[in-house]
Parts: sequence; structure tokens; C-alpha cells
Amino acid sequence: MGSGASRDFGPEKARWRTEDRPAANHKCPISSEMPYRAIKTNIAESLNIILQIERRPGMRFVSEVLEIRGYEPEADRYDLYQVYGQSLGKCGP
Repeated sequence: MGSGASRDFGPEKARWRTEDRPAANHKCPISSEMPYRAIKTNIAESLNIILQIERRPGMRFVSEVLEIRGYEPEADRYDLYQVYGQSLGKCGP
């Protein structure tokens, strides 16, 4: 369960769901006190890749692989590089 998997969402939605999860977890009192950007920085430092797996009738396949190179707090965005995907260039270096 700790995979950060997101059902029927793209990698962008999965990232936001992962960021919101610590704040929504009432068992983790520290998360409610952490600044939002600190959570994002921690995610970027903890994860190396985002793997998007799509479901099709009778099968699953990897549709996109993003490398997380870091988080830019000034711009409030992740530095991503698309390693593999059906729409190469979408996230670019």
C-alpha cells in the first residue's frame, strides 16, 4: 500500500495525491506542522522516479516514466525529466 499508487490518474495527479497524503494522515502529528514546501522538498529527495501504469482490458502497461531531479521552491514546481512515455517532451528536462 505504501507505493503512492493512484488509480486512474496521470503522474501529475499522483504527485498531488502523494503530497496531500501526509497532511491528511491524522496519525502523523508532525505533518500538520510541516510547511507545504518542506513536504514537497522531502518528496523530491525521497523519490527517484514516478511510474505511470495504465490499465487496459485484460492487461496493464507502463505508459510513462518520470525522473524526479528535485524541487524548485521558488517556482513551486518539481524538476522532472520524462525518461519514457507516449508523449515524449511533455515534461522535458
